[in-house]
Amino acid sequence: MPKSVRITIDLLKVGHYVSSLDLSWLDTPFLTHRFHIRSMEDIHKLRNAGVLSLFIDPERSTVDKLHEETSSQNQILVSPENTSIDCQEVLPDRIIRSVGEIHRHMVVLFKKFFREARNNDVMIDMSPIKFAMDRVIEVSLNYPEALLLISSLQEEDDEIYFHSVNTMFLAFYLAWKLDKSFDETVIWGLSGLLHDIGKVRIDPYVLHKPGALQPHEWEIIRNHPQWGADIIRRQTSLPPIVSRVAMEHHCRMDDTGYPDHLLFESTEALSKIISVLDIYDALTSDRSYRKGHPLPKALKILVEMSQGKIDPYWVATFIHAVGVYPIGSILEIDEGEVGVVVERTSPGEPDSIGDTFRLAILRDKNKFPTRKAEFRSFSWNPSRKAPVSSSYNHAEWGVDWEIVSDVFQSLTRRKTSC
Repeated sequence: MPKSVRITIDLLKVGHYVSSLDLSWLDTPFLTHRFHIRSMEDIHKLRNAGVLSLFIDPERSTVDKLHEETSSQNQILVSPENTSIDCQEVLPDRIIRSVGEIHRHMVVLFKKFFREARNNDVMIDMSPIKFAMDRVIEVSLNYPEALLLISSLQEEDDEIYFHSVNTMFLAFYLAWKLDKSFDETVIWGLSGLLHDIGKVRIDPYVLHKPGALQPHEWEIIRNHPQWGADIIRRQTSLPPIVSRVAMEHHCRMDDTGYPDHLLFESTEALSKIISVLDIYDALTSDRSYRKGHPLPKALKILVEMSQGKIDPYWVATFIHAVGVYPIGSILEIDEGEVGVVVERTSPGEPDSIGDTFRLAILRDKNKFPTRKAEFRSFSWNPSRKAPVSSSYNHAEWGVDWEIVSDVFQSLTRRKTSC
C-alpha cells in the first residue's frame, strides 16, 4: 500500500487525493474515505463534518509540490487502516466488503431521511442519498452480482430500513440486467428506496407488532402508500414517478390491494416492478416473528402470486434476471454438501429456460465448515433437474464473510477497475 502524508484541513487543496480521515466514515457526508478533492465544496463538507486532519496520497494527488507544501509539518508517513474502499483500489477478494459498506451506509442515510420525513414542514435534502446512489451504480456496473448477494443477507433489527435499501439494490440489479440508462436506473433505485416512506407516520407499535393486526390497525397500515406519496411530493423535489410508485406499489390485479380507488391496469410499469421486488425482499427477510423464506422458495411464491395478484410479465422478467437459484441462495446438493450460489450464467435468449450456476461449498457432507471454499458448477433445464435437495434461509447456516470474500475472487479477478 502506498505511503500517505498526514496534513491539517487548512492545507487541503483541490486535487489532493484523500486516503483516510480522522473520523468514522459514518460521521461524514462522504461514502468512502478515499477520493479526490474535486471542488472547494468538498473541503467545506469536510470542515463542517469536524475533520481536523487527514491523510493524503502524494502519488495520486494532482496538486504540484505536495511534499514541499507539507514539509513544514512534522510529516507522518503511514499506511492508514481504513475499511472504506475506493472503487479503483478494490482488491478482487474485498469487493464484497466494499458493497457491504455501501449498503450499511445507505441504511444510515435512509434512517436520517426517515427521521426528517416526520417533520411535515421541512424540505428534505436528497443530495447525500443521491451521492451515495451514484456510488452504488458505479460499483454495480462492474459487480452486479454483489448487489444480489448483499441484498440476501438480512438483518432482523431496523427491518424497514434494510428492506428499503434491499429493494433499491434489487431495482439497481434489474435495471442493469435490462440495460436501462443511468437516469432510468436512478429513478428505479429511488423508487425502490422510498416506496415505504409513508410508514414513518405509523405508530411503531403497530408497524413492528409481532402478532396479528386488528382491523383498525390494518386500516392504518393501508394508509401508508398515500402518506408516502404525499411526503415525496411535498418534501422533496423528486420526479412525480417516484411518488406515484409509493402510491401504487400495493395495487393488485384482483383488487385486494390498496389504496382502494386505484385500478391495477392504470398503474405505472415501475410500480408493478417495485411491487415484485418489494414482495420478494419481504418474503426472504427475517422478522422478529419468523425467518425468511429461502430465495428459490420466494420465487415460487411470486409465480403463484402472478396468477391473479401481481404482474406476471414482471415476475417472469425478474426470475429470468436472477435465475431459479439466485446469487446468495443457500443450497444443499444431493451429495449432502451445503454452499452459497456466487455466480450464474443466464441462458441468453429472453424466453429460454434453464441456466448454469456456480456454488461455493461452505459445509461438507457432514455439515462441518470447509477450510476453503470448493467451487461446483451446475446446470438445469426442464429436461435435467439440478442436483439440489434443499434450500435454506441464510440465517440457518450463516455466511462467513472471510470465506465469501475469498469466493468472490473468482468473480472479480478478471475485472481490474471500476
